[in-house]
Amino acid sequence: MARDEQPVPSLESEAWARVRAEPDPIQRLKMTVHNARQAWESGMVDFESMVFEAAPSDPRLQELARTALAAKRRDSAGIAAFVFTDDVRRPDVALDDIVDLVVAIDSAATVRTLVRDLGWSYDKYERWLFDLLRRSFMT
Repeated sequence: MARDEQPVPSLESEAWARVRAEPDPIQRLKMTVHNARQAWESGMVDFESMVFEAAPSDPRLQELARTALAAKRRDSAGIAAFVFTDDVRRPDVALDDIVDLVVAIDSAATVRTLVRDLGWSYDKYERWLFDLLRRSFMT
């Protein structure tokens, strides 16, 4: 890990405890998106890209990719449950759909395309993701 990188916050970490304790739903979302950004900056974009791109040629990596996707979906479901609560979630959007869309949108492919290929800063990515999730899923 580089000197300026932060460790990836696990769902049991103090960072996620602060998100769960935050009473303001907009702040909860901002904190969540920031935690996601930290994960990508810490090297998860390289790990996820490597696993998913190489998986078709290696049965062991296929299993790792399935396991990684299931874990990401499980973690995203846990996060979505305390970020997109019934009182702030748009009534026309199911929580399971939010989880699926977050897994697809906040992915290594998206980060790699926007940040590495198109030259976005991680600050710009974080602002975009926050705005997209807020407009798409919150009342």
